[in-house]
Amino acid sequence: MMGPTGTRHLGKASACSIVVGIITITLFDRQLFDFNWHIGTKQAGVSRRVDQIRERHLPETRLTDHTGRTVRFYSDLVRDKVVAINFMYAACSKFCELSSQNVSRLQDELGDRLGRQVSLYSISLDPVNDTPEALRAYRDKHGAKPGWIFLTAASVADIANLRRKLGVYEADPALDEDMTQHTGMVLLGNERTGRWTMVPALVHPIRIRQALERVLLPAEQWPHGEAVVNEVPREYSTASEKK
Repeated sequence: MMGPTGTRHLGKASACSIVVGIITITLFDRQLFDFNWHIGTKQAGVSRRVDQIRERHLPETRLTDHTGRTVRFYSDLVRDKVVAINFMYAACSKFCELSSQNVSRLQDELGDRLGRQVSLYSISLDPVNDTPEALRAYRDKHGAKPGWIFLTAASVADIANLRRKLGVYEADPALDEDMTQHTGMVLLGNERTGRWTMVPALVHPIRIRQALERVLLPAEQWPHGEAVVNEVPREYSTASEKK
């Protein structure tokens, strides 16, 4: 699938195959990849990429969190932060439930880094029904801790625009408009360094945490080799774990 500015959009199948090895890539623009060595020093490249990503893909969409507070997507939620973002809706009884269970387990994997080094955001696809009150109930159901924030918007159009800016959408407009077929990915990003990637929401929570560590930490501190593989001896999803 094709994403923003004509680059290849990571759909379910392609993203799953790419992320199995916990490969960190730039989602938004191919020309922003590999630290932009071609425009000068490494630091200059990072700065340029961060600016371009902000301008093109991190809008000031107004959202309302589960407490009823109005926030701006970029300035209040993403700027200078490491984030994990997924899209869901409370009435979704299958995939969203499994995804939310995975995010709940991710909280435990993050430990005291949650809310301090990493912020989790679950954004509703159904702003008509997912009021702050409904999101509070959903949040309580999944044992959300401080640092995991649920959000809604004024309209479906606002959510659709945000998803497209972030590259979390289906290329087929009819499929994209069907909430029951929404892309099941978790977007991981470090706004300060311009490092962004996606992982499937149903991979093991340890794999999501490992990918987050590659977004959060400098390259020389990335986990790698057998230590990474052996944390989860075999690959399986939350769904297959229940079989």
